[in-house]
Amino acid sequence: MSFSQWRVSSQDLTSRLRRLEGAYPKNNHTGPVFSKAKYTLPSSSAVLSTGQINPLSAVQAKGNLSPYVLSGNVGFTAGPNTVTAWWDGTNSSVPIAVRRADGTSFSVPKGSQTINGLTPSTQYGFSIFWNVNGAGGLSFGPGDTGSPRIALSPAAPQSFINAALQMQQSFDAEPVYAGLVYFTTTAAGGGASGAGNTSAGVPYSPIRVRGLDTF
Repeated sequence: MSFSQWRVSSQDLTSRLRRLEGAYPKNNHTGPVFSKAKYTLPSSSAVLSTGQINPLSAVQAKGNLSPYVLSGNVGFTAGPNTVTAWWDGTNSSVPIAVRRADGTSFSVPKGSQTINGLTPSTQYGFSIFWNVNGAGGLSFGPGDTGSPRIALSPAAPQSFINAALQMQQSFDAEPVYAGLVYFTTTAAGGGASGAGNTSAGVPYSPIRVRGLDTF
């Protein structure tokens, strides 16, 4: 290869230097000075400590998100004033696995969540999802009642329902159900167990594909 093939034009060299100046400011007695180059660094919040892009702050949510297949179900037990959600293979639950669009699979750690302070014979809704940045079990969206406050009562304002659904549809969440999942407390002195249902009382399919009716 001849020397002429390695030569870089002054215009090309200037362009490259301006990009470097934009990335690395120079210092003077007043502090760092940035050039007027058209090169812009991403904000520190856009990149995770691992060097990966942070989808929460660096990606604009337009269009469809990547689809995935989810298998498994949350099971419930209930008394007059309490509901417990299970995802450990007991109490009508089926361990939850997520199969993502990139070909990877993930099994959600087994666990349970108890909600106290509820009213007898009342149907409650729950927003349940896996937080991709979490290390524990499933996460629950905010509610208007219960302890912890993660149950949505029949009288829940629409703003509470919207907030719960928005949380499970965020970039760092993989929802277990397309919407809310419901279970009903028992009358005084009774107990119940079973899988969660839609608001109409229809059981969810054990295999759900995001974006399709089966989800």
